[in-house]
Amino acid sequence: MKKPLKMPLAKSQDIVIQKTENETLVYDMKTHKACSLNQSIAYIWENCDGKTDIEIVIKNLEENLKAKLDNEFVIYALGRLEKASLLEGGKQGFEFPTMNRRSLLRKYAITGLSLPIIVSLVAPTSAQMASCLTTGQTGCNTTPCCPNNTCQAIVGPGGIITNQCVATP
Repeated sequence: MKKPLKMPLAKSQDIVIQKTENETLVYDMKTHKACSLNQSIAYIWENCDGKTDIEIVIKNLEENLKAKLDNEFVIYALGRLEKASLLEGGKQGFEFPTMNRRSLLRKYAITGLSLPIIVSLVAPTSAQMASCLTTGQTGCNTTPCCPNNTCQAIVGPGGIITNQCVATP
């Protein structure tokens, strides 16, 4: 008899989770990456406890979504979660076959079920968020000076040239 396949373990360290009515937002504080999980993939991710059988998750998800599902739907979702780095230890022994969305969409579109979707974006670092440099700041050769400032090449000790924002007279 084949041993039941267990759900992998969801990432739980250094993340912030915010649930809304239609999605779950997950922010990774180390990578500064934010992910928006739709309802179906959020339910699957919430059940990634390393203990629960995939078959139980499928059964509960079917009841929740009022649609007939199979392993392929959950394995596709787990592959998306792994790609978004939302599972501890990567694949954890799972093989995520290459499944294309088109075939899954054909299979589940009739039921009106949305595919498990993750939308990700990376938050800029504080240095990347700076839109302009103020008076006295250097580096205006790559980042523009704020209004009422201009970029000037300043020759310093030893002939070293720096680009610095100076107040426009």
